[in-house]
Amino acid sequence: MIITEIIGRRGRIWEVRFDDGTYINLDKGYAEPFNLKAGMNISEEKADKMEDESDILRCKNRAFYYLSKGDLSEKKLKEKLIKAGHELRFVQITLERLKELSYIDDARFANRFYEKCRQSGLSSRQSVEKMVAAGIKRQTAREICEYSSLDERESIKRLIDKKYRNIICGEDGIKKTTAALVRRGFAFSDIRAVIKEFSSVLDGVNEEL
Repeated sequence: MIITEIIGRRGRIWEVRFDDGTYINLDKGYAEPFNLKAGMNISEEKADKMEDESDILRCKNRAFYYLSKGDLSEKKLKEKLIKAGHELRFVQITLERLKELSYIDDARFANRFYEKCRQSGLSSRQSVEKMVAAGIKRQTAREICEYSSLDERESIKRLIDKKYRNIICGEDGIKKTTAALVRRGFAFSDIRAVIKEFSSVLDGVNEEL
């Protein structure tokens, strides 16, 4: 096939047209080293190979762009790449390569995401739902949260200290604080245990005064 024309399209795309009426789209950065010009003869096999390689490069570049904005699960990155218009076969190749290079690691991502949930004062139940929404498998999310379930009461204590200390000491404070913590997804038994401990400490301080 003889190249008849090379047209710059939006972004970094070159449309390479051939004398048989067909064309291929190539990423500018990929195509430049080939020094493509009108009049050059390229086999159909070579043209198809170049277009596939160019599409894979564009898919990888977009994946790196998304990852530069923050960690993503494999599922969410896959969804974003497909939504951006990349073919599934190129997305799969890209994801496998990124996993080989450890740019995406769902286990690492899940643990980091859970830590953010914990620091935000979310209960295990809420954390699971947040993690699933972020593309983490529900079973994986549950295992991580169950393994860390001993931190639940510590999370409640931190929340009371940070957000509810003034409320819990006021009128109907225990009731209001309990309701707020239940809405966050904490187990009632854990809430009751922490508030009982907090009340005991508070009573001790009042007696000293």
